[in-house]
Amino acid sequence: MNDMQYTEIYNLLKRINRDTQINRLSEFIGGRINDNVLTHLQDRLTHNDLDILSTIGKDELTVSEVVDQMAISQGGTSRRINHLERLDLLSKFHKAPNRKSVFLKLTTNGLILANAHNELHQALRQEAFESVSDFSDQDINTVIKFLKRLS
Repeated sequence: MNDMQYTEIYNLLKRINRDTQINRLSEFIGGRINDNVLTHLQDRLTHNDLDILSTIGKDELTVSEVVDQMAISQGGTSRRINHLERLDLLSKFHKAPNRKSVFLKLTTNGLILANAHNELHQALRQEAFESVSDFSDQDINTVIKFLKRLS
């Protein structure tokens, strides 16, 4: 690899980083949600917040179940859950007879945001498949091998 190739790869990877995805998410959600409350809320959410909402979805999960599925620490997940509760995007509750476990359920607004987030990921997946449709399996495997070495 030469310096010019490195610079091009670096700039391309920067373009698809998480910040870009968050901006894309903001545009995607904004284009699908006409509610001023939800539009205002999206500016106060992180990508991890939206991942938590999507993880819970229509289910009632315990905090531990959500923590197990997240790529952030237990403390970080708990802080994000508390933030989402303050924004009225999820609620915490207990089920009898086990009063020890804390369960989470999305509010209507939380479910709307989770669904929009899921739709974005489906759209991004479709775009990715379309953008490499002319690549062979060998080409794809070379890209994977390259990215693994960089990570």
